Amino acid sequence: MATTMEEEESHELLAMEMVTASVAPMVLKAAVELHVFDIIAEAGAGACLSTHDIVSRLPTQNPDAPRLLDCMMRLLVSHSLLTCTVLSHDHKLYHLAPASKLLIKNKDGASFAPYVQVLMHQSIINSWYYLKESILDGGGSPFYKAHGMIVEDYLGKNPKLGVEFVAGDMLTSIPDAILMKHITHNCDDEDFLKLLKNCYKALPDYGKVIVVDLISPTYPETNVASKFILQMEMSCLNPTGKERPKEQFTALAREAGFAGIAVACCAYLYSVIEFHKLM
Repeated sequence: MATTMEEEESHELLAMEMVTASVAPMVLKAAVELHVFDIIAEAGAGACLSTHDIVSRLPTQNPDAPRLLDCMMRLLVSHSLLTCTVLSHDHKLYHLAPASKLLIKNKDGASFAPYVQVLMHQSIINSWYYLKESILDGGGSPFYKAHGMIVEDYLGKNPKLGVEFVAGDMLTSIPDAILMKHITHNCDDEDFLKLLKNCYKALPDYGKVIVVDLISPTYPETNVASKFILQMEMSCLNPTGKERPKEQFTALAREAGFAGIAVACCAYLYSVIEFHKLM
């Protein structure tokens, strides 16, 4: 059993981890922008590179770059995004970890790297400074308070973000195929209910709506999955959207006329939720 001193130290370390929590994402952002993971991957399967090796592939003459990069790399190792072989106190070799392989392009040319750059973009980070005002004063999301416009308008004015907003209103009409991926968490309950009712009217008797989205935990756990979902729910982009627990999906489905829902499967925390007219 932990002693009182050990418990106090554990609590203090947890608090300090939260206080410094913004450091790791910014280090990850810099590593992505410096193409650190790509450089290691391009060196070949199982490659082990020193920071001097990596810096030699960067457009810099900064003599301090290897030392600064080493600080970054060690932090990424502590977060299981890299692994490390220590040859001496000042000579380490870094390797890709399983998680970091998601940050380099796969055979289809896709990776998590653009996702990092969007979520860590300065326009998003600045929005978090307005979270308190959004709660106390109302009048829009933190993003709106930071930029004076909703995210769709901002994306239209800032194409460098690499995101194109395709207009459409599912609250007035429904496409032929009713598959909604990463959509329902943008709606408040009123709009989500309106959307479900439109779907219900458009479907044949044995039709169904398929929703791909996160299912929020009924009770906030301390595991990685719960933390990720609850952090996504805190998104400062949308003033009314939210992640929902299964019970709320069920209640809204029945209010819209559906017989109920079924979770067909779950992958990487995202659930495939079927809304059935008849069950």
